[in-house]
Amino acid sequence: MAAAKDVWRFRLWWYLVVEANCATRQSELDYIFMDKHAQSLQALGNDLENRFRYPQQSFTFYAQLFVTVIGCGGAGIWWTIHVDGLHVGSLAAALLTYFPALVAASTIDFIQDKKIYLRMFGFTIGIVLAALFLIAVTRSPLWQLWWALMGTIFSIIFWWLANGEKEWVKDNIPTTSTGGDVNQQLPRTETGWNTEGAKDE
Repeated sequence: MAAAKDVWRFRLWWYLVVEANCATRQSELDYIFMDKHAQSLQALGNDLENRFRYPQQSFTFYAQLFVTVIGCGGAGIWWTIHVDGLHVGSLAAALLTYFPALVAASTIDFIQDKKIYLRMFGFTIGIVLAALFLIAVTRSPLWQLWWALMGTIFSIIFWWLANGEKEWVKDNIPTTSTGGDVNQQLPRTETGWNTEGAKDE
């Protein structure tokens, strides 16, 4: 009889102390695990904010945007305006052939990123803008122009975010020996290294 009571006491102790403690720790681990994954939303917001803010002081970025993306990339739009003026149908058609290419290039940039949440963001936005294109081509010329303008604006913003932290944006390279271009050789004098600045040879 006493042995049976001891067994029940042991079982009760095991449940209250060991199993309850394990359950509590498992809940804590589950919370930590879920919290780390939930933080990808915050990390995504931070990354997108950095990508938007970082190139704002970069001349190279603006040159690439206005000369290459809008100027040369939009040559078909400028030619259409030159030939047909602001004809609604022609302008809508030109914009509808412009922004999908920009969306595709930006989507590829995003899905090549090392961070999974950025790859999924780029893929999702690419799908949304592709759907916008499909909506536009089924509408009347006036609505086509409106949807095409929206698609063009969003595609340029999408391109901005896709390229906001690229290496070519970082055009302000220090020339001192403590922070210059690692590929540039430092000048050397008879007394040692010149720390005042690196010069091209």
